[in-house]
Amino acid sequence: MITATLAQNETGTVKAHSGLMDSGADCNFLDEFEARKSGFVSLSKCEQDFITFDGNKFRAENAYDLDCSVTDDRGETRTFQQRFYGCKNSGYHMVLGMDFLQAKEAGYYDWVKKRWAYASK
Repeated sequence: MITATLAQNETGTVKAHSGLMDSGADCNFLDEFEARKSGFVSLSKCEQDFITFDGNKFRAENAYDLDCSVTDDRGETRTFQQRFYGCKNSGYHMVLGMDFLQAKEAGYYDWVKKRWAYASK
């Protein structure tokens, strides 16, 4: 599990969310119920289809552009803007996928203990 502080400048909403960091997910996802409960407003409508690793399909209808602050296992915190697609009944409040991992050059440095860190600047 990973915790990220998500912020939306347009609404002034700031909320910490726990979720999954998943290299098998192409994009970042945020549970629609949690997004509404947190006060985030979808500023982009979309009709994007996704397929889960077990072959289930789902459609995202809302997209959220949020500032995302995450602290790695070495204690370094970075903040950057990421797009999150709204999803329903995923089992997670938030998923940080390959969009997050590739853009921020994050990777595991201790596979046994499952620790990750940002790449050096």
